[in-house]
Amino acid sequence: MREYKDKHNVSILAYCLMPNHIHLLIRQNGPQPASAFVQRLHTAYTMYFNKKYDLIGHPFQGRFKTKMVGKDEYLMHLSRYIHLNPKKLVAKIPSYKWSSYPAYIGETENDLADTKFILEMFKTKNGKLEDARYSYKDFVKQQDEFFDNIQNLIFPHES
Repeated sequence: MREYKDKHNVSILAYCLMPNHIHLLIRQNGPQPASAFVQRLHTAYTMYFNKKYDLIGHPFQGRFKTKMVGKDEYLMHLSRYIHLNPKKLVAKIPSYKWSSYPAYIGETENDLADTKFILEMFKTKNGKLEDARYSYKDFVKQQDEFFDNIQNLIFPHES
């Protein structure tokens, strides 16, 4: 991803690599469409994966889908959705190392994801990065807790 994002002049705003699919939030920085980046990335990874495991075919489920993001609010919610994706795979979302979320909240360094673009939306009046990270973490946590509460109402735990 690092190699191809530079070659195709895109920024990866958020990502989450799942066992059978990948979520990418990409910003196109030039005239070349972001779909060219995704196509090249998928082709390169498929060739690597199939050679390594002596397989043929697609390693990911289904075709890639693209949506244009026209509003900052949608962008914020989309990044949260991407970062909550591994919820059922790990006890704590920041521990999932195949996601940009740990970089968003300052737990790891990550030069793959451009966290500044979205974190700018969470800055407080003092403009400190740490405050933006805390606000983003809280934003993600609110949705995580909401889903937990809904799950408990729909499927109550038996005593």
